[in-house]
Amino acid sequence: MGTDYAYIFTDTCYAVHGTRWSWIETQLRGLRNMLNGIGSADCDSRSGNCTFPIAVFALVDFLSDLYAGDCEYLYCGDKKCHCSKIHGAQSRAQSGMAAAFMREFFEGIAADIPNILWDGFRNGLTHMLMPKTQAMGGHQCFFRVMSQSPEPAEVVHSGTNYAIELNVWDLLDQLEGAVSRYKERLEADEKLQAKFRTVWEAGESLRVPATKYSDSEMRALGAVPDGSRTNLFDRQ
Repeated sequence: MGTDYAYIFTDTCYAVHGTRWSWIETQLRGLRNMLNGIGSADCDSRSGNCTFPIAVFALVDFLSDLYAGDCEYLYCGDKKCHCSKIHGAQSRAQSGMAAAFMREFFEGIAADIPNILWDGFRNGLTHMLMPKTQAMGGHQCFFRVMSQSPEPAEVVHSGTNYAIELNVWDLLDQLEGAVSRYKERLEADEKLQAKFRTVWEAGESLRVPATKYSDSEMRALGAVPDGSRTNLFDRQ
């Protein structure tokens, strides 16, 4: 096994108190615990907790970066810049990287419509806390999140309308399977290991410079007495 394999699977990372891959598995366990809590909550069987898919797609976001080896977004929000070339990474739209990961490691119809799922669920929920209805060539695609329903995740076609009903338990099962399939590929593919390391090292070394918008906030931090611990939410 090469040094990149060890970097991912055996070396201890101080920032995560374990191996780098174990951190990803910890996130999966956290999602499972979160979903168990949602499942025990008292709510309508057809309603859904929209916060859970946000957490799932956040992990998909990160995994897709590791899979693609693209860390440009860490350095610049302008996708027209060339900072990725400095770090030896190929520039791609974030949604395109997520779609590539989902096509490769998700299953069923979900693997064939990653952009629809990404825009409808991830973008809609992240920015509006509600799925984003899409219009496509005279058709409409609606989205619904279900956390208590016994019905599986399904695509329902009725005339000019499509409804994607997302059972969050199925979503988590799908993510866990995708991570398992990615891990199997990662363990055997040195190029994928190198991409993983490129992105992880970029994240660990990132130090975001203060901007003109954060001057007053940096002064607020500076007002915290040196050597002290101050409650974050208790306004004195």
